[in-house]
This record gives sequence, structure tokens and C-alpha cells, in this order.
Amino acid sequence: MNTKYVKLAIRILVTFGLLAWVFSYIDYQTLCRTVRETRIGYLIALWGISLAFLLLRSFRMRLILKQQALDVGTFAIFKISAVTLLYGFVLPGFMSSGVKWYILKKATGKGTNILNGMLYNQLSELIIMSACALIVLIVTNPTSLLFPGAGRLWLLPAVCSIILLALVSVTLFLLNSRTSGYILSILSYMMKVLPNKIRLKGRQALSEVVMLQGAGWRFHVRMGLLTFITQVVGTIIVYMLAAKAANINILLTVLIWLPSIIFVLGRIPITIANLGVRELTLVGILAAYDVGKSSALLMSMIVFSSLVIKAIVGAGIMIHWSLTKKI
Repeated sequence: MNTKYVKLAIRILVTFGLLAWVFSYIDYQTLCRTVRETRIGYLIALWGISLAFLLLRSFRMRLILKQQALDVGTFAIFKISAVTLLYGFVLPGFMSSGVKWYILKKATGKGTNILNGMLYNQLSELIIMSACALIVLIVTNPTSLLFPGAGRLWLLPAVCSIILLALVSVTLFLLNSRTSGYILSILSYMMKVLPNKIRLKGRQALSEVVMLQGAGWRFHVRMGLLTFITQVVGTIIVYMLAAKAANINILLTVLIWLPSIIFVLGRIPITIANLGVRELTLVGILAAYDVGKSSALLMSMIVFSSLVIKAIVGAGIMIHWSLTKKI
């Protein structure tokens, strides 16, 4: 049997398993009442904002590709990104990006340059979102809420501080031509504990990012700011609108680190379109902030609907491409 189908079957089983686990804690009458009380205005606004920020992220990707001597229009990248999100329902995480790479490669003929830009784009999102989440966790220290009765309230900020320091240090050293070689060697050695396939992909990703060292610090700072605006701010707004639509009042600080955790977990290709992982995380963590399980689940469904809307746009683009024989 083809291993791809086996992996897909496993992801489907894990997805339904996690969703079944979440729904086992939900009172269906309460959920139905909560769904009926959804604030439609916020829901529609969320869909519009999601598409707008996808366009902004496409603009950022255009600048990254331009640095790689590739001139691809913002709207063209927007269409390709929407199609990629459609495929993301079957190929989650980094795997669905292969579709994006293939289409861009076909359009430009520069597979290596496209790969460099895409890896830089994905890693910058991961680093910026992780850093923001760690900073907020250090400052707010929600240990007493997340782990009632737990001692050592200093432990979470301490661990987050160490991870943040390591993350920033590794990023800066990788982007410095004098130190990148040493960091690559250390990280490659640390990756020995990982399966061979994952280890090779990790080394390739790091090596490709290093190739953008010649871009200069101004480019990296500009991309960092754009990533913060398009990814961090955009995600916060989406989750804030989802909370409003589900009649949930939650602290802004929680809307910074919680989506970041979901984003990082979503990079692990164990479910379809991050279903199950997002629901379990939201229902579990928001319970510590006195948010009902049904409301948290509705919020998760609303966030998921923003992905569905973008996937529908991607489906429309795929149909258009098929009719015009652009693919």
C-alpha cells in the first residue's frame, strides 16, 4: 500500500479521534444555544479580515521573492496561497507548501530561489510568533490560572526566558556569516535524535535560510516588522473577532500567546487542517479563564471557518485555472 495513503489515513484517524475527545466534554443543548447566539456581524468581519491579511502576507512574500531576483505579483501569490490552503485540508503544515512551491516553480522556473524564499517566509513567521508568545508569557505569567495549586510560580517565566534567549540567539547567529557555520554544526548534531527524513529536511531548511545572509540587516528587520504586522497582529484580530462572535470576553494578552501555540502545533502534520489540535487547545486552555467549553468550541469553529472561506476562494481559482488550462 502507498505510504502516502497510509499517512493520510492516520491523519484522518487522529483528527476524528481528537474531535471525538473534545465533543465528549460538550453538552449539545448548550452548544446549539451558543451557536444560535453567534454574532453574525463579527463573523462576516472575520472572513473579510482573513482575506485582507492573506493579501498582505502575499505582499510580504513578494518582497522576499524579489530579494531572490524573482518578480511575482502580489495578487498572483494571493491566488497561489489560497489554492495552497485548499490543499492544506489534506496536506497540513509544511507539507501543503509543496503545492505552493510547485506552482511558483512552474511560473518562474526557479525552484531553488522559490524554496529559499518560502523557507525564509515560514521560519520568520514561526520565529516572530513564538518570540511574541514567549514574551507575553514571561510578562503575564499565567501559571496560577493554567496550573491551579502548582508551586514554583517562577518556573514558567524562567523556562520561557531560556527558550526566548535561545531562539533569538540562534536566529541572529544564523543570519551572521561569521557564526552561521558553527550554529549549523551544533543544530545538525542536536538533530541526530530525530528520524533521518526529518533531520535532512531540518538541515536543508536551515541551510536555505543561511543563503539569504547577503540580503543585509535592513531587509531582515523590515521583513520582521512586516511579519509581525501580517502574522501576529492579523492572527490576534482574527481570534479577537472569533471571540466576539462567540460572545467570549478574553484578555488581549491571551489572544497573543494562545494562537501562537496553536500555530506552532499546526506545523506538525498530524491532523487535517489542524482540526482537533485547535479545538482541544482552545477548549482546554480557555477553561482556565472561565470560558465555557461550548463557547470555546464555537470560537474554534469560527476560526476554522476563516480557513474554509480562503479554501473556497482557492477552489474557485482552481476551477478557473482548469477551465483556462493554466495548470
